[in-house]
Amino acid sequence: MDDSPLFVLHGNGTVLNRGCQAIAVGTTGILQREFPLCRLIHASYLHGLSRSQEPRTIEGFPVVPWALTRRYSPGWFAYQFRKLVGRGQEPVLSLLADASVVLECGGDLFTLDYGLPTRQFSIAQAVLDAGRPFVLWGATIGPFSKEPQFERFAGEQLKRFTLICARESATVEYLDSLGVRENVCRVADPAFALEGRELDLDEEGLAVLRQPCVGLNFSSLIARYQGDLESWTDQVAGIVRAVARAVDMPVVLVPHVFTPDCNDLLFLRRVLERTGGPSGRITLIDKAYTARELKFIISRLAAFAGARTHATIGSLSSLVPTLSVSYSAKAIGINRDIFGNLDWVLSWKQAAPDVFVEKVQSLLAQASAVRAHLARVIPAMRESAYRSAGVLRERIAGLRAEQQTP
Repeated sequence: MDDSPLFVLHGNGTVLNRGCQAIAVGTTGILQREFPLCRLIHASYLHGLSRSQEPRTIEGFPVVPWALTRRYSPGWFAYQFRKLVGRGQEPVLSLLADASVVLECGGDLFTLDYGLPTRQFSIAQAVLDAGRPFVLWGATIGPFSKEPQFERFAGEQLKRFTLICARESATVEYLDSLGVRENVCRVADPAFALEGRELDLDEEGLAVLRQPCVGLNFSSLIARYQGDLESWTDQVAGIVRAVARAVDMPVVLVPHVFTPDCNDLLFLRRVLERTGGPSGRITLIDKAYTARELKFIISRLAAFAGARTHATIGSLSSLVPTLSVSYSAKAIGINRDIFGNLDWVLSWKQAAPDVFVEKVQSLLAQASAVRAHLARVIPAMRESAYRSAGVLRERIAGLRAEQQTP
């Protein structure tokens, strides 16, 4: 690979989702450490936003956002028609002329969380057919066992990928069951490499962090699984009230995603209203802080319980005792790799106020032991995230050597 490779970071979402921002910023730092002169293009999906809502750069590198049309919308039908007549080229292909590698950074795009990932496999095939390396970067994959025919297709396609950097052991094990082994590397999510940005605690709404607090993160996303936003809002308000009564420290609500269609801040404002409003016992971080700033905020907490995966990664990587409220395989895999068990995972289906309080109290009671364990394992997780760039260099060099062998 040359001294200044161009990496196209594709598939990530808007930075208004601070998890996506953490992936983008963390990946930038990882690549820059291994390739100091590298160039990057962040080719992210807008998910219904206007281009003006996305920054022009991330860490100094340009953002080229794509509008992602919703299934069965007029734009989606127009795209399907263009494909039928041979004019439906994926936008990322327009960036391949100078690209050294395409990194697919979406994290969970190759799962069933959003339906069958047929479009993602189509993009991968188009990039590879164009002669460019295609890398799944910090990814969770599958399982596709609910769709046996698609699973067989996926297994064959995944073998073609240049490199798969899997962020959990469970993904590596699943790929092995499909016979996908030679191009797989176990790494940590790139957000483990994210550094926090210190804030002035005299800033409005942050003074509470001068004392021990329990942080809680919930979102309206789970209502898509639960089926009723009003019911889920009431349930979360009940959880917050119960935790505030049970612990001898303030409860801080921490939003982590600020997209119009699934805004944690708006959701948590409604939750706060249903608890009776702000008080000395319950407060809200009522501002759209960046991923770096939120990591600093979370690092100040005595304990944290969160539904957003990258909010919990920010907590765990800051050595904060953490309860993951799971709605997908991501939380399960990450916790199993860090703790070797699922003691600190609670399914949203089990998140009744009394059960939640019991888990939080147990976490606080064992906080010293949990922090000590995190202090032992997180440095290796962080280094595993950085190691992915070295593996990428070796993989590309090996492929080029094979191509040059007569």
